[in-house]
Amino acid sequence: TPSGAAHARFSVAVNRSVKRGEKWESEASFFEADAWGSTAEWASKKLAKGSLCVIVGELRQERWEKNGEKFSRVTINASSVQPLGGESNGKAMESQPKQSLSDTGGNFEDDIPF
Repeated sequence: TPSGAAHARFSVAVNRSVKRGEKWESEASFFEADAWGSTAEWASKKLAKGSLCVIVGELRQERWEKNGEKFSRVTINASSVQPLGGESNGKAMESQPKQSLSDTGGNFEDDIPF
């Protein structure tokens, strides 16, 4: 960021079971998460594709218009990211260090970068 604060944006898959006919199937939704400060530093070093984790934060709906068409998406402003299950993809994950509320960022730009 321009102020030098660490920022990490990463994708999160949320799986759920859906019954189709007589069968249960797994279905995934994908969300982007933004982490700031020490949470961003921890996430960028410790998370890998397939890592199981718990994200605490607030949901934000971003809205924009491009070529006259309206778009929106829900993102997660992560205040905490914690490992779940100890290991994922053969990597042991250490717990994220505690942080103060001032580390969670909040210096958001109003423009969507696309």
